[in-house]
Amino acid sequence: MSMSRILIMLFVLIMFVIIWRLIDLLLGTALGIFIWALKTALFLILMYAIYILFIRQSPVTA
Repeated sequence: MSMSRILIMLFVLIMFVIIWRLIDLLLGTALGIFIWALKTALFLILMYAIYILFIRQSPVTA
């Protein structure tokens, strides 16, 4: 895995965590269950996107 891909992955993860915290601050706990489900869905989508970008595109070395 190249260094640039690792840096991009770290940047995406950091941005995701920042957005996650901002959602918590903006909405508080009034919609806690809905927000938890939304964040979980976003996290799963992010993990799938990282899987496609960094695992499926990289050459497979046996």
